[in-house]
Parts: sequence; C-alpha cells; structure tokens
Amino acid sequence: MNLIAKLAPTERPKKTFNHADREQGKYNFADPTEVSVQFRFWLRPDAPKELSRSFLLPPDKDTVSDGTALEMAMELKAIYDGYFFTTNKPKIAALVAYLEEMEIQDQRDLEKYNLQLAYFTAAEQLEKARKITLNTLNAFKLEMPFLDVVRIHLTEYPEDDKAELDIIGLADQVREGVSFINVDIATLGFHDDELVLNERGNLVLKKAGEQ
Repeated sequence: MNLIAKLAPTERPKKTFNHADREQGKYNFADPTEVSVQFRFWLRPDAPKELSRSFLLPPDKDTVSDGTALEMAMELKAIYDGYFFTTNKPKIAALVAYLEEMEIQDQRDLEKYNLQLAYFTAAEQLEKARKITLNTLNAFKLEMPFLDVVRIHLTEYPEDDKAELDIIGLADQVREGVSFINVDIATLGFHDDELVLNERGNLVLKKAGEQ
C-alpha cells in the first residue's frame, strides 16, 4: 500500500467546522414569485440552538463574497447594519460573535479537512488510474503482439494530480507518459506509430499518417 492510500480516509471527509453557503430561490410563502438569496450557516452540533442559521437578501443587495462562515457573516452584518430597521440585526450580530469565538478552532479544522480531502481525492484518482491500467492490458496483447511487455509501472505524482504509465519492452525502451487523469483521449508514442486510448478505454494502434 502506498503512502497516499495509508494516509487517505476510507470515506470522503465531512465538514465538521462552521461553514456557510448561499442559494438563490423563492423562499417567500406570502409571495411565491419573489426571488431571494438565502445564506445558510452550517454550525457545529454543539453551537447554541438559539443562533439563527438562515438569512435572506434581495439579489440586488447581495454583495457578500464567498469565504469562511465568519467572513460571510461579517459582510452580511455590514449590509443589515445599513438598514433603518430589520429584525436580522441582533440575529446576525449574535452569529458573528459566536463565529469570532470559534475562528481559531474553525481554521484548524478547515486545514485538517482540506488535507484529508486532498489525500482522499488523490487516492481515488490513483485507484481509477489503476483500474484503467488493468483494463488496457488485453488491448496491448491484441493490438501489439510484437511488443513484449515485461513491466507496467504506475508512477504517482500526487502533487500534480497525475498518474503516468511507463511501459518497458525487451527490444526497445519506451518512456512516454500516458496521463489517465482528466484526459479523455491519451496517446503513447511508439516509434512512428501511436497507441491511442479510445473512448472505451482500450488502447489501439494507429499507424503514422492515419487520421
């Protein structure tokens, strides 16, 4: 088992820290045609129950940038503070105060989440590359019987989110990388001919000059 597989969690990590998102939709039951922007704050399970977790703004008032829950709440508070009167003023003030108290812990948990997600994603992509590698072995034998494949090695580059397949033949050494990550059609050069990875994931031989 490689290092990434050892470090990667078995399941996609979940956000256990305070975070927020927004969604535009129709949330006014009195006027079902009215469009608003809803800001949803997903708080920790132990957060005070009395804290408001949802706020609405007209689309033309939405100047809030994407960011942490605290950053979005502070920008939302600045907008509400500009209103002459709104019941959301004390609610957003209480939410900002709570998020300020949790800022350091949220930052630590966010960094931990990002690291776990990076390992999980890298391990997931490498596993997909391995499966594609296994599926193409028969294509090598069928399309290129003259190529005696003695070793197939998957080289991992997690920092670049790439995986390359190195093929070493007895008569000639071929080291042209085939990236299976985020590539639909990949090619591997062999002298003047090309091995083409088709849409079904099979390697086929294309003669030089063929379209």
